[in-house]
Amino acid sequence: MRNQQKRLRYLYLIDTGEVSMRQDIQDKIKLPPDFQVNLSNMGIEDHELEEIAKEIVLRKPNIKDIFLDKNKISDDGAEILAKSFSGLKHLSGLNLQFNAIDARGAAAIFSLTATKPHLIIALHGNRIIDTGAMRAIEDAATREKTKKKF
Repeated sequence: MRNQQKRLRYLYLIDTGEVSMRQDIQDKIKLPPDFQVNLSNMGIEDHELEEIAKEIVLRKPNIKDIFLDKNKISDDGAEILAKSFSGLKHLSGLNLQFNAIDARGAAAIFSLTATKPHLIIALHGNRIIDTGAMRAIEDAATREKTKKKF
């Protein structure tokens, strides 16, 4: 009940303009379908992500696919997304291609797979050029998944 009240209060603040988020982003999040949000190629920066993530979680709690490719998201933004999206039970696809994410951000995003083993993460075109480092991040996430099962 308390979470529902918080959710309604936040939605009220967004709708009345008391919380500022770019209108074009708000409009895209509100678009159907309820299982998907496409915020690709919108120039989104790290400092915007906390509000954006909160809006997605509150408006579309059963979301399956989130597209954030071709933005300006760095490791800091990836960490915000990982923390914010950890409670999305149905999340199955997270597209973060062509951003500015390096190893630290990739590790944060892949930490989501510990509770979402079927989550497909797309990170092509980011700053991770060392395939060995990327493999190590994926392996660490896989080990964490295995630990959680037992």
